[in-house]
Amino acid sequence: MIKEFSEITYHRYSPTAKDLSINLQELKNKCPVLSNHENVDFASISTGMNHNFFVYIDDQIRYQLKILARNSYPAVEKIHKTYELLEKSNVSVNKLVHASKEIFPYGYFLYEYIEGNTIADSKVWIRDFAKILRSVHEIKLPFYGSLSEGYQAKNIFQYYENIDKVIDSSFGHTFIEPFTIYDLVESEIISEEFLTKVLSYIKNQAESLPDLEPHLCHGDMSKNNLLYSKDTIFLIDWDEAKSHTWPSELARLLYYTDDKEKQITFDLFVKHYDSNLSNSEVWKIIMLEHLYQHLRNIIIVSISNTREDAIKSVKPRVRQILKAIEQLNR
Repeated sequence: MIKEFSEITYHRYSPTAKDLSINLQELKNKCPVLSNHENVDFASISTGMNHNFFVYIDDQIRYQLKILARNSYPAVEKIHKTYELLEKSNVSVNKLVHASKEIFPYGYFLYEYIEGNTIADSKVWIRDFAKILRSVHEIKLPFYGSLSEGYQAKNIFQYYENIDKVIDSSFGHTFIEPFTIYDLVESEIISEEFLTKVLSYIKNQAESLPDLEPHLCHGDMSKNNLLYSKDTIFLIDWDEAKSHTWPSELARLLYYTDDKEKQITFDLFVKHYDSNLSNSEVWKIIMLEHLYQHLRNIIIVSISNTREDAIKSVKPRVRQILKAIEQLNR
């Protein structure tokens, strides 16, 4: 049966001003961190896909509140696991003060507020990000993949060999009923030939990768996630954390970097990260991660639109992927 995927996904939490006010009042009364204070106020921050607020106590910013807009994005269990792992490192992060699945439909996180600034100069923040990630990557893990619920592989080849499972599990509890990327074939949004070709290509390319030890990855390399506060640099926003190897960090950044800046950004990061991997090996992992992200985006488009609109939006993405594979094969 051909499905409208928007009908089998949990709806985004988009409260009215009145409903949000009621929920925030309940938060004041029930959150163990806030309930002991009388003068608690919230100020909205327009950043990210979730609902973010500064939390004022007696007119001073004390915390940052993140209310989840999607089911398990990120999962409370994953964030707890991430912070548990980070305790083994010397990386400075904003402390997770409280997390709960109550009050709001999909839960919330309360973090300590760090007063600081971001830096726009890419030469500075990419250098600093690379150096901090070296410390993060010292936290070794026995698997590739999700830190909590989700697919985990014993090595990098198994990870890419089963990239369809990785993609499916990356959506957490987005779907009300079981869903896989193959449902897009059944619904005729993509062809079986296309999906088979891309998955086979990923598997074949992964066969020549070295056996790299997996470690904790931040997963969202951006100047907005480095906070400069006095003499300390804080690495914040661990929503995309996972177990992988370091080129996946750079892959995420380059995916959203203009083509003209990709090589410059690559060279700058690699210069400061100082790895034994060859550039060709790093680029191969980046390429595989970009194909992974392309396939994820096809699912996102498919569940965010009607089937008819999804088919129209997916076609150019399919052409883009096939063109990328063709160029890589030359």
